[in-house]
Amino acid sequence: MGVLNKIKSATLVETIVATVLILILFVISSLIINNIFRNNFLSNTDDVERRLITLEYQLQNHQIDIPYNETYENWEIMLERQAESKDGVILMNAHKKGTKKAIEKTVYFEE
Repeated sequence: MGVLNKIKSATLVETIVATVLILILFVISSLIINNIFRNNFLSNTDDVERRLITLEYQLQNHQIDIPYNETYENWEIMLERQAESKDGVILMNAHKKGTKKAIEKTVYFEE
């Protein structure tokens, strides 16, 4: 029979330190992921941009009149003619209530 060699094992303190380090890494990574998802959610403007495209289509097909105002999911949408332009230039503005976020779009419209 061969002689069994003793294998060094980690002490209790080393195990606790390793566990604490792993927990700290987990907490930091979960905070980073939470921040990324939150920023992505808050900066998402797809719905209001889709609504502006719909309004542009309705404008081209004479379904809405200018000036036009609407509230859409906490966004104030305004369509108005550009003052100094004699052409059919329409300014589309969308401002989110309570924030400084705004979307501006210029549409060239033939009457």
